[in-house]
Amino acid sequence: MHPVKIHAPQELGFANPVLLFWFPQQEGAVHEVYPSSWDDYGPVFQFTLRRNYFCFSFADRQGEKRVREKIVRCYGQHLGKEIWTVARHEEIYPVRPEKPAGSTREVYEKVKGAAGKSLYLPDTDVSGKGAVSLLGAHYLLDGTTLFGFFHPRAARVYVTGNFNDWQSPYHPNPDPEKFLPMKLYRGYNDEPNIWLLRTALPDPTDPRKNLYKFLVAGGVPLNNEQRPVRMVQDPYARRYGPDYNTNNCQLVDPTVYQWKDGAWRTPPMDRLIIYELNVYGFTGEDPDRRYFSRGDPPDPGRLLQPFGSNGPGFHAHLRGANGPGPRPARL
Repeated sequence: MHPVKIHAPQELGFANPVLLFWFPQQEGAVHEVYPSSWDDYGPVFQFTLRRNYFCFSFADRQGEKRVREKIVRCYGQHLGKEIWTVARHEEIYPVRPEKPAGSTREVYEKVKGAAGKSLYLPDTDVSGKGAVSLLGAHYLLDGTTLFGFFHPRAARVYVTGNFNDWQSPYHPNPDPEKFLPMKLYRGYNDEPNIWLLRTALPDPTDPRKNLYKFLVAGGVPLNNEQRPVRMVQDPYARRYGPDYNTNNCQLVDPTVYQWKDGAWRTPPMDRLIIYELNVYGFTGEDPDRRYFSRGDPPDPGRLLQPFGSNGPGFHAHLRGANGPGPRPARL
């Protein structure tokens, strides 16, 4: 027997909710379950089945009529005995999903004064609706750090790094006092999809404690333990750490670099000669190049060499090119 406890969200707006479930191999046989209790999240359905896999939807009971939602979800035993659902999509979570804490615009108004003159806080909204993303990791002038991560389907997201011993609820020896949970905010299209955290960690003055990743619970592929939990890199990371096996992200302060390109002027279009480069071909003849299997990142140390005396940049210069054009590549 397999007991299961399913939490439905209040956002469904059903006055008399019921859970309708069926087994995929038994078409037409739909079973009905009434709420066993209610909590601050919504109605709770608790029952026991002989089978460990089924599909279900919620419906509003209106007399003999059942007004069903359009979403269908499927449960498997690997999700655990207690699960949560949301109204906006079909994801099933083994942890209670975070509710939006506000909008990213509100957070931006609080941090923009501490951003500094040269710090770029990403604004990648292409909808024209004025959303501020704040994605990536940024040291602020007051000594705090702002982390931002986009994920519209996660239930929880944590910042983990060598500054908090990589702690999260999914650490082999979890220490709740070191957890760094992120809050969910309304971002693109005014929907809850951006996770933010402003924290005193890591210490900007300690270069040994600046490696990090995001731990995502829910809304990700199953891991080796058959749980929807993953450690992921920050797509907006400015640098990766020295260990390519772990490929951790590294916090850097871009404002300390003094740019020396003030005199640079892009040649006019009628004089611009573009030399197209493919980053995977930069060091093909280098006997010391570290080769990777498919899907592994190339060695950044080697990729920085092409504009030396033996690289494509040198040959481009001989050919008269004055504007390199790197081809897109998935690193």
